[in-house]
Amino acid sequence: MKAVIYSGTAPSWTRSLGGTPWLLVPLANRPLLDFWMEWCLDLGVSEVRLVLGDSADQIEAYAEEGRRWGLRIGYSFLRDDRPPVSFLKRDPAQWRGGLLFLSGPLFPRRLPERKPGPSADGETYGCALPGGDCLLSRDPAFLDAFIAGERTVEGTRPFRELGIEPAPLASIRAFFDLNLQLAEGEVGRYVTPGYGAGDGSFVGYNVVIPPSARVAAPVVIGNDCRIGALASVGPSAVIGNHVVIDRQTDLRRCVILDGTYVGRGVELRDKIATGRRLIDPDDGAVLDLEDPWLLAEVKRSASFRDVGSGVAGWLLALALLVLQAVPFVLLYGWLRCWGAADYRRRVFHGPNGRVQSLGLVQPSETGRSSAGWRLFFALGLDLFPRLGRVAAGRLWLCGHEPLRAPEDNALRETLPAYYPAVFSYATPRFGESEPAVTAVQARYYAHRRCWREDWRIFGAVLVGRAKSLLGEGDRDA
Repeated sequence: MKAVIYSGTAPSWTRSLGGTPWLLVPLANRPLLDFWMEWCLDLGVSEVRLVLGDSADQIEAYAEEGRRWGLRIGYSFLRDDRPPVSFLKRDPAQWRGGLLFLSGPLFPRRLPERKPGPSADGETYGCALPGGDCLLSRDPAFLDAFIAGERTVEGTRPFRELGIEPAPLASIRAFFDLNLQLAEGEVGRYVTPGYGAGDGSFVGYNVVIPPSARVAAPVVIGNDCRIGALASVGPSAVIGNHVVIDRQTDLRRCVILDGTYVGRGVELRDKIATGRRLIDPDDGAVLDLEDPWLLAEVKRSASFRDVGSGVAGWLLALALLVLQAVPFVLLYGWLRCWGAADYRRRVFHGPNGRVQSLGLVQPSETGRSSAGWRLFFALGLDLFPRLGRVAAGRLWLCGHEPLRAPEDNALRETLPAYYPAVFSYATPRFGESEPAVTAVQARYYAHRRCWREDWRIFGAVLVGRAKSLLGEGDRDA
């Protein structure tokens, strides 16, 4: 039996949560996708196909190949203007062994009495909700008719017979209510998000709760959280991961998403907080607070991989600066005297969230094809000013192209991670990439980032620059 889950375009209400894909919206501190994978295991699904649209990189980075659930996950893409069922039409025969199909933001809500899956007689279960269709069938004839557009989910058996009631996530209110319902007892029907104390409270690891703080069940608290003295949390509260709650804070019937600081003495009731943003679930009103003493984003410490890459890049940048210093001064001076190159500064987005000015050595129209510029380019001397930025801790050595400001502001906001660097996929050639190419490369690197990928980029730069000296490389964008 196989499952097809269509992520599609994120519903508009998820934008207030920071543009989180609906498959990854947190419910009791677990992404929605986790609950679907859990149900797939109950049904005996062997292979899951995630059909991606917007935010594909975030979903793929989280799910990977499915090992965390013991499933095999594959990926496909479908244009946002195509109906989800059109993906099934590509190869209808492969779904006849049984199919779980989801085409909208629905939550597979478990009822107190549930069964593991459909009976062996090939019954079909389905529901049509505002969020999209949900179908479970082992009937080949029905599946062929459904894929061909000759049948719909209307008239099929209800999921309640299996102990499942798919609930639509059609609004921020539905998201908020479902979080509270899970915290108030329903989360016990699933793999629980942390240690259960037996009183309806679930607490993750590395959580600091001082004796003077009050935690009233039911409540769900994520990992790596800090609760201040005399603070009151619960009842009916969902606290995400990496959350800091200051002294004398009072949180009831609220949802605090990952990476949020709640200030001293703040009282929250029936609200969603994410970073410095406060959301009213009743009408979806969003308030971005400017005072960091009320709400703020919690900056996470750098990972071991980032620290290791930063130290290794810093050492290698220092070595390259020493090797290139004399050749740079001599060759650049010679090129400037002949009018073959000049030095310009451009404004780019830095890795710390601020813009910065980067120096670029560029050839003139007449000097682009000269032997002096080819040698200068092949030795990577045009990158010498940027290596100084690596030594100063303001760039990575290997990563993707730095994004320009303000031209690439919109793209910068969509990237889940940002690693502007000296050596990138575009470094073997000279010139700026097209915006679409830059976006793809940035997302690809953020997903594939590892030591091996950094060495692959560094090696490609060396080979590409060497070929340019022989006239084989592409020196122009």
